[in-house]
Amino acid sequence: MNPVRGDDGGIAETLGALALIALLALAAAVIIAALLYQPWPLAVPAVRIDAEWSGHVLSLHHRGGDPLSRSQLAILIDGTDRTADFADNSGSSTWTRWNAGETRTMSVTGGIPRSVILRYTLQAKAGGAETVVIAAFDESGILRS
Repeated sequence: MNPVRGDDGGIAETLGALALIALLALAAAVIIAALLYQPWPLAVPAVRIDAEWSGHVLSLHHRGGDPLSRSQLAILIDGTDRTADFADNSGSSTWTRWNAGETRTMSVTGGIPRSVILRYTLQAKAGGAETVVIAAFDESGILRS
């Protein structure tokens, strides 16, 4: 055994204190990162939709932007989901995708709708979902022809 000589006796205590401080700083950094971490925002589709009223037919025109998946889309007419009632350009109501340049139409009884709202549900990769409004029209925003 080597006896402790001179000032060398306090070095172990100093190194231990420095190691403890480094460990506490690392733990604090991990906790702060976990609390402040925000996941990447979900990509909201960029679309331009126009609504048109002609007689008793409501037409929604996809003028441009991202395609929309029917499974993620809800078309609310006066607060009621009427997505299933809209037909594509060929007259089919079994469409699954809505691309730019396409129109969705629906016969409406009782006059022009007071509101038309298109909601889109964004699916997160880690689970969960968020619903956003991608277009909204009141009576004054619906074109008449």
